[in-house]
Amino acid sequence: MHAEQAYLFRHALLRDAAYELHLPQDRARLHALALTLLEGVLESSRPHGDCDEADVWTIGPQPIDAFALELARHARLAQPVAGEQARAARQWYTTRAADHAERHYRHDHALELWHELSRLSRGSTSGRAKRRAAEMEHMTGSSEQAQRLLEEALATQRQAGEVQQQALTLDALGRVHRGNGRTAEAERALEQALAMHRDAGNRQGEGSTLANLAALYYQSGRVDRAERFYEQSLAMVRGENSELESVVQGNLATIYNETGRSEAAEQLYETALIALRAAGNRLLEGVLLGNLAVVYARTGRADQAIDVYERALVIHQEVGNRRSEGVVRANLAVRHREAGRLAQSAAAYQQALTMLRETANRTHEAVHTCGYAVCLQRLGKSMQARDEWTRGAAMLRDMGDSAALAQCTDEMRQECARSGTRPFDEAAP
Repeated sequence: MHAEQAYLFRHALLRDAAYELHLPQDRARLHALALTLLEGVLESSRPHGDCDEADVWTIGPQPIDAFALELARHARLAQPVAGEQARAARQWYTTRAADHAERHYRHDHALELWHELSRLSRGSTSGRAKRRAAEMEHMTGSSEQAQRLLEEALATQRQAGEVQQQALTLDALGRVHRGNGRTAEAERALEQALAMHRDAGNRQGEGSTLANLAALYYQSGRVDRAERFYEQSLAMVRGENSELESVVQGNLATIYNETGRSEAAEQLYETALIALRAAGNRLLEGVLLGNLAVVYARTGRADQAIDVYERALVIHQEVGNRRSEGVVRANLAVRHREAGRLAQSAAAYQQALTMLRETANRTHEAVHTCGYAVCLQRLGKSMQARDEWTRGAAMLRDMGDSAALAQCTDEMRQECARSGTRPFDEAAP
């Protein structure tokens, strides 16, 4: 018999019974020993003794990260005998495990671990963990919970005087507000973050926040200003952060497409996608594919657009990005409507709007609720169409998105004229 097999249990109950035979202190010492031995075998990079807690946040992905959850469990169970040293190890490995889960798109698992880290940590680490948990909450649709966590993190960071961490948290808070259509709050948070990054000379942080401000300006109809901010952001991050550079390129390409420069937009999307594929960033690849499909749709390549949307959907489902999945499904509904496949379009709209509501994506929900109304009007369901358009238009007014409201109103009026129906909006003659 091999030595390893001598310690195998044939039944989980027998294993558990043997485990319980050990006295609590003995079990804790065995877990401490297991932690030490595994760290040696796996060549852990964890600092021992006094170390800067920032180390765990700056170190890149490591092979040991795949085992971090098990190491954190040993550290937790070793705490009765190993005390502060085991607590520090548990904190370190919980951080590594959460980051590992997030990189592999296991969002629910990552969220659970970030919450756990925020509970067992103090000061700076707790604030960072809450920010990361908030970002997961926002991605999975719990935007109110995300806002609450970010505000808690800010309070901790202000008390500790951590200016750079405040800037990152304010940036995240701005993105949450933007996603919920709270334009004024988003702009205020992002401008504060930008000022902090500039005061600290953090060019990458400044470039990232400039891009988020640009997205806000674009969303609120300030397209020229959005383009200038994206260009400034791109100049700052080019050659420094390839993934952020790709994101900014993709967002700038969206503006090019909206302003009639479809060829330049397509080239920029393709450049960004090459870099994201090389980096293995499937989440962002899916987002940019969805945006590239819009270019194809607007340049008369409807079949190619649908094919790329479908590819984007596969990626969004693979990585659990329900927020972007809802947007792509809504855009597919638009394509089906334009092709005259009205029943298919209506079904796609219903599925998309459910996802957009679940993920608190109010901007896209408002626009596509109005689009769904156009689809219903073409199906001869005027009363339902009027209700949906009124609801979508009210959301756009509440968010102050006058550009989108004007575009939706024009589309609705054209459809009403085509069907001989009085326009739905109050301003109609």
